[in-house]
Amino acid sequence: MRRRDFVAGLAAATLLAGLPSIALAEDEIYLAAYTRQRVLIAARGERPIEVIRPLARGTGGTAPFRLRGSEMTPLGEFRIGWVNRHSRFHRFFGLNYPLPDQAYEGYRRGVISRAQCIAILKAHAHGEPPPQNTPLGGYIGLHGLGGRNRDINAIANWTDGCLAVTDHDIDRLSEQIGVGTRVFVS
Repeated sequence: MRRRDFVAGLAAATLLAGLPSIALAEDEIYLAAYTRQRVLIAARGERPIEVIRPLARGTGGTAPFRLRGSEMTPLGEFRIGWVNRHSRFHRFFGLNYPLPDQAYEGYRRGVISRAQCIAILKAHAHGEPPPQNTPLGGYIGLHGLGGRNRDINAIANWTDGCLAVTDHDIDRLSEQIGVGTRVFVS
């Protein structure tokens, strides 16, 4: 094993150890996106499978609660709700954003209606993607670059709130992840 690979694996294991205590199936693969460190880790348990950097996020930063147009990347524990293999971003793995807590907060703040809040909650209860067209925004996911310069992620956080990796990296990930895969964004 090369020293660089060992160091990257050790750093990834340290980051994974910082995740909140979660119940995982023995062989469950999940993604952990660390927006400050700009790294995405695909892991099985505490064992990193892929360490991808640099990771780009939204130009508006990150927050547990976001509004449409804020260009912020939402924080939380999501699941992949749908996959678009022919996206303008090469491949798109849509997250089940907004989460129930985000819907409740949006309703409490008067940002979304009671009906919109209920629609989001019902979608989650049925394991379906929630409505993507509320004032909380939507179409948040993990995607490739869609032919953009592969160095863009190293230069800037450029998305409207999504997480972005290179087309090559999203292709490799697509062999391991799909609908239902958990994605932790911190």
